[in-house]
This record gives sequence, structure tokens and C-alpha cells, in this order.
Amino acid sequence: MTAPAPLPPKRYHWEEWSDDEYGWNSDTGAPGIVQFASAVSTWACMQRRPVSVAEAASVFNVDPVRVEQAMDEGVHMTFLTGPRDDFSKLMIEHDGE
Repeated sequence: MTAPAPLPPKRYHWEEWSDDEYGWNSDTGAPGIVQFASAVSTWACMQRRPVSVAEAASVFNVDPVRVEQAMDEGVHMTFLTGPRDDFSKLMIEHDGE
């Protein structure tokens, strides 16, 4: 008898960012876009190597579109480079790297 295949990891899905850009929505658990972008930006910087949107999405257990949106709109010292149609090649860059 073989064990059942493991379930894929659950992803956090929130329909909207929190109205508080720097905080959380206590009812839905949705982070503010700046709060989330700051976390991703800090994590990416601490890797000390190139990090893709796909990798960040996997680490933070969210859809890559959320990472892309947060990097575009939530942090002024972080930006994306690479093809927008391939999250594994869309890289998170930091101003001054």
C-alpha cells in the first residue's frame, strides 16, 4: 500500500491589499502593499544573490503576480528587471546594487 501523494502547499489568497498600506487587515489577514513589499525586498536583499519573482513567490507562499505588483508599487528602492511574461526570469533588483 502506497501513501497518498502530499497535497500542494496552500497559497495565501487575498482579494485586495489591506487599506492600511503599512499594516494588516485584521479581518482578512491581508497585508498592506508596502508592508508586504518591504518584507520581500528585505528577504531578497539578504540572499546576496539574484532572486526571481518566482522564487520570492514560492518562499512567501503567494502568487507571483502579488510579488510583481508589490515590487512595482510598494517599495521605492526595489525594481524588477527581465521579461514580464516569465516570473522565473523576472529579477528583483535593489537600487545601489
